[in-house]
Amino acid sequence: MMKFGIDNIKENFACLDGLKLALICNGTSFSSSGVSTIEIINEYADLALLLAPEHGIRGDKDAGESFGTDKDAVTGLDVISLYRRGSQDLPEKELDEAGINALVYDIQDIGMRCYTYISTLYLALHYCARMKKPLVVLDRPNPLGRQIEGLILEESCKSFVGIYPIASRYGLTCGEFANLVNLELKLGVDLRIVRCSDYNPLLLYPQLGKRWIVPSPAIIGFENALLYSAFFLLEATNVSEGRGTSSPFSFLGAPFADSDKVCECLHQARCPGVEFLPADFTPDNSKHRGVLCHGVMARITDAGAFNGIRTGLVLLEAFKTLYPDDFALDREKLKRLLGTRKSIAQVMEDGFGIVKRDEEEFASRARKAMIY
Repeated sequence: MMKFGIDNIKENFACLDGLKLALICNGTSFSSSGVSTIEIINEYADLALLLAPEHGIRGDKDAGESFGTDKDAVTGLDVISLYRRGSQDLPEKELDEAGINALVYDIQDIGMRCYTYISTLYLALHYCARMKKPLVVLDRPNPLGRQIEGLILEESCKSFVGIYPIASRYGLTCGEFANLVNLELKLGVDLRIVRCSDYNPLLLYPQLGKRWIVPSPAIIGFENALLYSAFFLLEATNVSEGRGTSSPFSFLGAPFADSDKVCECLHQARCPGVEFLPADFTPDNSKHRGVLCHGVMARITDAGAFNGIRTGLVLLEAFKTLYPDDFALDREKLKRLLGTRKSIAQVMEDGFGIVKRDEEEFASRARKAMIY
């Protein structure tokens, strides 16, 4: 049976011994048996601080919601926000005052560049490089497996939703991502990865025999995570990506759309691994809150064949073509999400030729960081 890094911490206790720790964690930080990583580390090591990324220490904050410093109700430990207004940097002053001499990271990611957890991990690596402190990563599986999709992030598009030049769907665990950054930037961090055991990285999450861990409030199941790899591009538009519905990132639509027309257009595009059904829905929050939207519901038919980036670009092009006067696109936001300043047409031309070249290039880079 596959085990998470935190499940193997007792056998790897030497990597924490004698260190005063700050733990970067959130609502996904549990062992396979459902025990909180906070509780486990607090029992076996000197845990002094908790550091909360986007969505908070218990995973109860909305996407993009800033929040401040607090105390953990269970342990009484100080919780310092890493997603506060104006900065996502690690709080060097507070870490120094607390006498912290190592960081521990344990968060379930979904394997997408735009998910901000790995941006926090990237900043933790740089902090540890500057301060000459160890970074312990309690590794977890990549729910989307080894498949690599999308463009490599261009430097001019760098932001907190894209902090390092990797592909959109990057095919590495968080430990392997940290390994890649440490190797490529020659940071020299004392990086200690507590590995998953009995883990086959080629498998998608449902094949691992583990219950789904909700990584953020809108990703309620594996299919939502897989569809997110396409629908996330719609966050740069006035088309609802299904936030505020019973199944976010399964529904998409807008008040100005026609369900049958959108569905027919997408059927003609023949996106592999997914089918689209006409759907009307009314979001109870986020875009078009309380307004009836018309569009489609997506359903995965073959998870292995599904390609998020290509499907997402087809979705953008469909709404742009069908509703040129109503469809709105925030081009700067799209550039940050897609990772390029090239137009949608340029990215899609020649059978996604640019995308294929970037995927091959990143796959070659990624191999040196793989530990499974």
